[in-house]
Amino acid sequence: MLIFIFCFSFIIEFFAQTSLETNPNKRVYSIDSAPVNSGREVVYTPFGPALKSNVHYVAGDQHLEYKDGTIRIVQNVTGKIKGEYNAVINDNLTRKVKSENKQYDINSSIREDDSDNGWISFAVGQDLYEISGPISHYSATWNVPSPPNCKADQTIYIFIALQGGFISENRDNRDHIIQPVLQWGWSPAGGGNYWAICNWHVTNNNQFFCDSLITVNPGTPLKGIIRLTSSLDGQYSYRSYFEGYGTGIEVLNLPELTSFCVALEAYNLYSCNEYPADEKVRVKNINIMTGDTYPKIKWFPSQEFTDPVNDCNQFTEIVDGSSQGGAIDIHFHTPSPINNFEEIHIFPNPAGDYLNISPNRPILNCRIEIINSSGRKVYNTFIENFDYELDIDFSSYPPGMYFIRFSYFDSIYSLKASRESNHTFKIIKR
Repeated sequence: MLIFIFCFSFIIEFFAQTSLETNPNKRVYSIDSAPVNSGREVVYTPFGPALKSNVHYVAGDQHLEYKDGTIRIVQNVTGKIKGEYNAVINDNLTRKVKSENKQYDINSSIREDDSDNGWISFAVGQDLYEISGPISHYSATWNVPSPPNCKADQTIYIFIALQGGFISENRDNRDHIIQPVLQWGWSPAGGGNYWAICNWHVTNNNQFFCDSLITVNPGTPLKGIIRLTSSLDGQYSYRSYFEGYGTGIEVLNLPELTSFCVALEAYNLYSCNEYPADEKVRVKNINIMTGDTYPKIKWFPSQEFTDPVNDCNQFTEIVDGSSQGGAIDIHFHTPSPINNFEEIHIFPNPAGDYLNISPNRPILNCRIEIINSSGRKVYNTFIENFDYELDIDFSSYPPGMYFIRFSYFDSIYSLKASRESNHTFKIIKR
């Protein structure tokens, strides 16, 4: 049985934190000042637990560089070394991290609390033929989800990433990873009960690097990008950043990063309603290039690996597995139906800049209407065969109460054998 924590209503909590989220480009704590896990040596990064002393901040005028068995933080203009760390695998350090982490484990039926790496639901991909060169570009877009209905001590990461080497089932053979990350909660980079973005690089010897954290609002579209900036003599340099934001991390002289992933990662969750309130997040417009070519790729969702995490019915769905314009859904939990209505899922509610409409099965001749509190119809569409996810742009609608009405036939086989169904539900625009 899950251990449930009492939470105030979502709407009350949303307005209580609005002041933290009004500026989507607001920078928050850096690694040097973040009040994270006070008194604890182990912190949770987007690639597993780490010793706090091994997490390092990279300023906007700096980059990372591997050289002579070390990784260095280097000033861009002057070339001055601002920090230097061992870049050799350290098994003793790995054991120390795991030992320290066990001291803070709390009994819970949510399995990710006991996980060494925190990966919950994900997809890992690879270039099938590897004949057109290294991966030169990896980008994807996704909307910032709604906040969790229950805000406790959880940390949630959603990201795309490039990694060195293929990931095995136990995911222990990683070398390097670079990743633009969306987070909820506290991380070694800072944070709180809001969404924020940050870029990370992790080495194979438990050294962790991040740039500044920037707050973002629910519903904000994000585009994460990882780009190959140069390659020479078997050494590769990559840059990770979010489009439109003035931060990023560039890492020089890495081995080739050959695999790519989309992932949900989480720590310190004790109930399923500590995930985002939405049913899922769609990572779309996935573009992966080798040189100027879109290669043939193959995705492996987490449920194809041994013993996947599914205590809240999490899973990953490959909607479009192509390297140009692909899409992947990461499901957080079983959707919460409105008035026990299971045919069509509506989220988020309250809505921000968008409203997602997702049928549970194909529906014939579906009319969708949205009516404001004055009784005026503000949206109207007809879909002959409704079998896909629909995002309605809600950004121009003023805050308040709306009603969404569905009219459709409840048989996918024959209109003659079906009857028309009508359902109306209340939604809030915040």
